[in-house]
Amino acid sequence: MDMARALDQLEVHDNILSREEKSFLDEKGYLAFPDVLSQNQVQRFNETLASLAKKESDKAFVKEGFHHGTIVLLDLVNKDPIFDKCITDPRILAAVHHVLPKDFRLSSLCSREVLPGGGHQELHPDWHPTWWRDRKKPSDHFSCNTIWLLNDFTSENGATRIVPGSHLGLSFPEDEMNDLSKPHPNEIRLTGSAGTVVVFTGHTWHSGVKNTTKKSRGSITAYFCRRDQPQQLNQREALQPDTSKRLSAGTRFLLDA
Repeated sequence: MDMARALDQLEVHDNILSREEKSFLDEKGYLAFPDVLSQNQVQRFNETLASLAKKESDKAFVKEGFHHGTIVLLDLVNKDPIFDKCITDPRILAAVHHVLPKDFRLSSLCSREVLPGGGHQELHPDWHPTWWRDRKKPSDHFSCNTIWLLNDFTSENGATRIVPGSHLGLSFPEDEMNDLSKPHPNEIRLTGSAGTVVVFTGHTWHSGVKNTTKKSRGSITAYFCRRDQPQQLNQREALQPDTSKRLSAGTRFLLDA
């Protein structure tokens, strides 16, 4: 199995994305796909995540740190087949492949439910040379992220903020800002309806924002990286036998498993 055969098996082809979609992703660093999940699927995703959280230590609640005020579930690949959709959808994989035209693999698949009052983060990219290798030119992408909205994202409930076009330079938020928790003058909010998926490059500046409502806001993050980059979770080591039997050869290749 190789990348071309895996993508072909998963029905990922270059013509899935329009020229306009590719140009927007190239220029802005992100692209939204409405209605990837039906409302019935959204409901099933939320119910499954709620059930899984009850089985975790402290119900998967993160009290402090980068994910403070949230419920985080890791390694969703092994937790329920329903989440296979997040790593096999052809349009989303086509967008990831556009960002990462070299061979890529899944780095992690996790969920993040932001509770009322929680979720604010410092502005950041998902890739930084202090973590991995140096980036020599803006066109060289090392990772690509996808957010699957499981509730409507609004300004009030802390919709992810993003700085369009920030991936086109080689600087980082700390080069421009003294306080990364403050708003950036060019940031926008990724508001959208449940079922939407947003793809953005690992070099596009973004962060979670405080949820000021009385209801939680949930999402799933499927994060991909080039195959020469380390995974957040070693998928080969983590893959369970039953999961391996369930997944297609193409999907296992995307896990590098």
